[in-house]
Amino acid sequence: MSVLAKILKPYSEQKFLEYHWTSKAVFIPSEDEKKFADLFSWEKLTHLLNFHQFKYPELRLALDGKVLEEKENANLIKWCQSGATLIIDKVHKLVPEITNFTSEVRQDLGYSAQVNSYCSWPSKQGFSCHYDTHDVFILQIEGNKEWYVFSDTLKYPLTEQKSASETPPEGDPYLKCTLTPGDVLYIPRGHWHYAVALDQPSLHLTLGIHCQTGV
Repeated sequence: MSVLAKILKPYSEQKFLEYHWTSKAVFIPSEDEKKFADLFSWEKLTHLLNFHQFKYPELRLALDGKVLEEKENANLIKWCQSGATLIIDKVHKLVPEITNFTSEVRQDLGYSAQVNSYCSWPSKQGFSCHYDTHDVFILQIEGNKEWYVFSDTLKYPLTEQKSASETPPEGDPYLKCTLTPGDVLYIPRGHWHYAVALDQPSLHLTLGIHCQTGV
């Protein structure tokens, strides 16, 4: 079984590639809440924070749609208690299990990949509505988080075409879902989205796939 099939399980890999890959978001409820438990956990996050020296912006905080300044990393606990989302970039370089997983993804898909971690707090929103310039798989590790996904306004944006310079779409999201442990959400690049943790702290990994653009 390919690593993509493992990520998507129980959803059909063939159906995903035919109907969703690079074109439409899909929510995949899991049959196993421990599906990604070997990759990451609260314990592994705590270990990283205690024993790794991070530099900004590889570790940063976001609250109410704004990324906090570098100096605020010194007040990490205070800001987390205030509801700021904690982001650690490139955890595939820090956690052996994620390193191996990401290597398998690269070999399977043939594209560059990286993994970031996000820790969010109940009823708090870190980022405002935005899109990414690469495809992402959200892998829910702990807690729950509600996601809202909207159509693209710029087809297949390039790396330099950030959402900050674009206007979000009007209207309702075409996909609204709540992720619990083991669930997966796939969002194609260019599709606007935002998320809010619900009644408990949320921990998820974002697997980013950087497809070739032909440019």
